[in-house]
Amino acid sequence: MTIIDKCMVGRMRKAIGSYSTSLFLCFLLGYQAISEVSAQETSQTEIESEATQEPPSASETSSLSDEQPQDGTPLMQATDWLSRLAKQVNLLSFESVFVVTSSGKDAMPYVWRRATINDGHRIEQLSLLNGPGFEQIAHLGKVSVFEPGFPAYSVKGKHVQSPIPDGFIYNPEAISDGYDAIVMGRNRIAGRMAQQIRVVSKDKTRFGYHLWMDEESGLLLKLNTYNLEGKLIEQLQVTQLNISNDLDQLFANFNPDQMPENQLPFSHEQTDLAWDISFLPVGMDILKKSLHRIQRTGQLAEYMLLSDGVVDVSVYLIEANPAFNQKSSWHSGQNAVVARSDGTVQVTVLGKIPEKTANLIADSIIAVEETQ
Repeated sequence: MTIIDKCMVGRMRKAIGSYSTSLFLCFLLGYQAISEVSAQETSQTEIESEATQEPPSASETSSLSDEQPQDGTPLMQATDWLSRLAKQVNLLSFESVFVVTSSGKDAMPYVWRRATINDGHRIEQLSLLNGPGFEQIAHLGKVSVFEPGFPAYSVKGKHVQSPIPDGFIYNPEAISDGYDAIVMGRNRIAGRMAQQIRVVSKDKTRFGYHLWMDEESGLLLKLNTYNLEGKLIEQLQVTQLNISNDLDQLFANFNPDQMPENQLPFSHEQTDLAWDISFLPVGMDILKKSLHRIQRTGQLAEYMLLSDGVVDVSVYLIEANPAFNQKSSWHSGQNAVVARSDGTVQVTVLGKIPEKTANLIADSIIAVEETQ
């Protein structure tokens, strides 16, 4: 009997019709799972023109930390800059227009707004500006999602799911176990002076990041993501930043009663599973184990939600199509999907991690009795 056979729990109700369908269903469930715990392009030439960079040595770390402005700005460590970013995001009323670019994909322009509305609470909006539209609104612990072709719905959550990792803008203290943050000096971004911070994985199992924060406001102006070889794979560039309390009036007509009702998951409670994971990257923890009903199909899936503070990784166990019996890996930009199946049970790992790391996690699934 294989490990996957041992992991099979007798709680599945229906088989997934096909392999491609099951991966799509996993993506749908992933958004709901991450939302509950957390509360979802310049040209190709410009992307490739960024320099390939290796992770810095200890000596580089110490020397780079002194590259601070000499114009009276207080000396700040990398963690100070990240903490300031999170503080300002939760304090200021602002509108940030940014473009996300990655190799082989169309540029994706977004507008991101945060403000304080008449009820005294914060509201957050993220809208995709191209295509038929995709929008999220977060208010009072509920994230409402509006997507063309599907009914609007809401899930429990404190923040919208954006291309910016949550840890950088909401909880920077959580990333210190898995990453080192280093001050890299100043540069001019979007016409504003910015401080550059480098964030690198301690065990080289995750992507590296460069962030540029506006020296005046502390808000994010640019974010580069690099793969394990140091090649730029995604860039987020702010093209317009407006900081003003007048933005609060954009939400003057917002009525929380008009937002769609919460979609309740199959289970709110932690669930003991018959399987476990024996490999986790440094600083990554298991946040949740549970049984969920997939939003739009009613199918059941067991899952674990992993996080290192910067990225979330979802691991699913679902009943598979018996005709499918193989390993499969796929990645696009930052996103990796790895599937394992013996024809009876399918394990799927997905997240914004290197494909190599996703494979290590998938291959480390063991039955609980083997850990005792």
